[in-house]
Amino acid sequence: MQTLIFQDEGHGFSESKNKASWYETLGAFLAKRNPADNPSQKLVRTR
Repeated sequence: MQTLIFQDEGHGFSESKNKASWYETLGAFLAKRNPADNPSQKLVRTR
């Protein structure tokens, strides 16, 4: 298990660098633990 702690955040994310780190970590977790049916599908971050 991995825990992300951002000292400059409270509940949620306000810093874009922290949001990016969260999404990268989440994408890696999902790719490992819940892979897409089609290997060519990738997690795409949208606003």
